[in-house]
Amino acid sequence: MYNINILYLYLTDIIMKLCLVFLIAMSFIISTSNAYGFGDLYEVKETEFFYELSDGVKLDCSIYKPVADVPANGWPVIIYCHGFGKSKRDVAELARSQAAFGYLTFIYSMRGQGRSKGESHLISRVEMEDLQELVAAIKKRKDASDDNVAITGSSQGGIIPFMASCYGMKVRCIISDLGSPTFASSWIQNGSIRMSLLWSLSYSDNVVRYDDDVQEFRKIILDNDPDDVRDFLEEFLENRDFSKEVINNQNPIMFSNSWKDVYFNSNGIIKTLSSSNKYNKFYFGAIKGHSSDTNLSETEYHNEMISKWIRYWLFSENNGVADTPKYTYSFGGYPIFENSWTYYRFSSNYSPFTNNKKIKFFLWNTKLEQYENYDKDSVLLLNDADENLTMREAINSEFTGNYFNSKFRKQVIIMDSSPLTYNYNVIGIPEITLNLKYTSQVYQINIQIWEVNEFNDVHFVSSINYTNWNNKSDKEIRKEIEGNAVAHTFHKGSRIRLVITNLDTRNDDSELRTNPYVLPVLNRNAGIIYTGGKNGSFIELPILE
Repeated sequence: MYNINILYLYLTDIIMKLCLVFLIAMSFIISTSNAYGFGDLYEVKETEFFYELSDGVKLDCSIYKPVADVPANGWPVIIYCHGFGKSKRDVAELARSQAAFGYLTFIYSMRGQGRSKGESHLISRVEMEDLQELVAAIKKRKDASDDNVAITGSSQGGIIPFMASCYGMKVRCIISDLGSPTFASSWIQNGSIRMSLLWSLSYSDNVVRYDDDVQEFRKIILDNDPDDVRDFLEEFLENRDFSKEVINNQNPIMFSNSWKDVYFNSNGIIKTLSSSNKYNKFYFGAIKGHSSDTNLSETEYHNEMISKWIRYWLFSENNGVADTPKYTYSFGGYPIFENSWTYYRFSSNYSPFTNNKKIKFFLWNTKLEQYENYDKDSVLLLNDADENLTMREAINSEFTGNYFNSKFRKQVIIMDSSPLTYNYNVIGIPEITLNLKYTSQVYQINIQIWEVNEFNDVHFVSSINYTNWNNKSDKEIRKEIEGNAVAHTFHKGSRIRLVITNLDTRNDDSELRTNPYVLPVLNRNAGIIYTGGKNGSFIELPILE
């Protein structure tokens, strides 16, 4: 009977998840269809062709166009950009369906991806210039409205249009999901190389063809030589990050980011808010992303706003989107549903990340205290790694199994606060200040932030990761380290938990599975984190009051 009950619960869980996926998909189709109108649909014709860029590279393209007389000013245009490791075919059905409502829609595979020629430079200025050239060519078409062009995309597909806009491309509007002007820095934040970056460098040739420099990046990460990694960390940012150029953007852009994204965090968007123009709008919450929490009501809201945004800018439709607040943000919190936080949405014309009160929790022994403890103490973080273990072996084992566990031992130090006396609405970038001492050249510290409720249920909130590839001190130093931005309500009665570890694996992450969020250090080392004492180590959380 016990086994039957387990099977019943398992099947029920699968059915619920399938229903959720179906509802999300249907909500997107319905919301976009409603926004574009349910009038007489046009028959649509697809034209496939290769467009030759100025450098001779040919891109695989398709245009979907209504079978009807061209309007006097041409058809309004929507360009769909795909994510990395995908192709135009991943956005083809959406492009076809929208063309039926009276649009000329354009899709293409970025260089080195899909059937396009050339080599991928991994989301760089090269891909940006390709898009700029394509937009210029589309505007010259007699059947296209040159002043009514919208671009939409997610991840790579959201970053490239945003980047191009910051370098002078002019279009009517843009939708940029799951991107950042510091996406490259996000992948290697605080010297810690994300597992998702290595995945992005490891597609087979039939999916992505990389240029020589990008192929070398993967080799350096796998070889794990500190001297080479230090050079890579500097070189990787070149021609990718563009935070200084954000102020140049003149296009209306709707930005959307998702908390707990294992590829790109929201830090770069948050830090450049003051450089954004008056037409930009921002969403931070729980839309479908790179392993981020996904919430049905947030997805429906997001899809509705996207549809209204395009309709407003391309047709000047008075649908209210221009009057919505500039910032929309959702806090995660209990209860847990489908292994995700429940999300609560708020809106404001003022940035929720500015002038927030910051509260400190001081590290002492195995506790988080809201007041300094002047009795100095310390904890030892040991990286018990066999020097013969290679990064390739660790990755091939997915950081689990008898062989890996015999070569690398995960250490966990847990520090809990007392039960909270009221709710804390944390929003922004957490930061930890550590007094520490390492004698090794290379070391890593990972700090996970969890909430433990009154029933002892534990769920992940965010993380702070730091890897020093060139430690030159054998003395106690003080280090301030930024974490991944988040919006989360820690509830009254819950405890805030810090987990300090040498291997940032998370048992509730469906994408990472047994893999760590950032690649670990594989040399044997030990470090002392000093707690307590005057000016002791502490974590600082920004609170929205």
